[in-house]
Amino acid sequence: MHKLKRWLQFYLNASCHVAYAVVSLTIITFVEFSIAFNTAVLGFVFFSTIAAYNFVKYIGIDKAHFTNRTSNLHLIILLTIVSCLLSFYWMTFLKLEALAVIFMSGLTTWFYAFPKSPFRLFSINLVNLRMIPGIKVYLVALVWTLITVLLPLFQAGEELNAISVLALLQRWLLVVVLMLPFEIRDLQFDALKLQTIPQQLGVTTTKLFGFVMIIAIALLEYFKFREPSVYTLSLLLFLMIAAVVVFYSKRESSFIFTALWVESLPLFWLGLVLFFEFFLNT
Repeated sequence: MHKLKRWLQFYLNASCHVAYAVVSLTIITFVEFSIAFNTAVLGFVFFSTIAAYNFVKYIGIDKAHFTNRTSNLHLIILLTIVSCLLSFYWMTFLKLEALAVIFMSGLTTWFYAFPKSPFRLFSINLVNLRMIPGIKVYLVALVWTLITVLLPLFQAGEELNAISVLALLQRWLLVVVLMLPFEIRDLQFDALKLQTIPQQLGVTTTKLFGFVMIIAIALLEYFKFREPSVYTLSLLLFLMIAAVVVFYSKRESSFIFTALWVESLPLFWLGLVLFFEFFLNT
């Protein structure tokens, strides 16, 4: 049991679980737009997520917070290096348009986490994008949206239209909602100058904010003007589950609750999509 717990902690701390979550959202995009699964896209998404998250946690701005409670750091660093190399490998199979999305996402992640310039040109205390008050969660949601929606669409040769733009907005709002339990939990860690959503609104109003965004996501699905599908059914059910999770989120939430169960929500959504796809389309 002790060994199992250690492996679970390594799995979570090494960002493997969040990588599966991001891959799940990418596969859901394939299903939503009826495009063929692309191994190169999924391979890149998985390994780049591990590399990017570990870069932020153990090399960049969150280093002190995470390294203090992380064992097997040398294995995580090794996994990060290997993941980085595999990311570059899978990139060689991607189209130029997809690489442009990756470049934008990578640049945002880099300036979010690490550099001390050129932001010091504007403020002596502003060392990276994350230090801009109130912007953290929206930047992370932006990167997730670019990688899980725009990347697979561009690799499949799809052009932006009204439906894909609405899907981008939906995914951005959804990722913000899924981050709210982490934002509430991190009230005990985040510096006040970050002005996170719970710091600005309080826990109760943050939950109401999440419920409003959930309703907005459902309404946007209606405005896509298309026949209800497996994706639509799974999305509406998933939004109800997300609302329950946001409602029960609290400052005292355990690391396991957020890092394991909350981050499992995209995997659960994918399970719903595949379940309905199998039983309703056969």
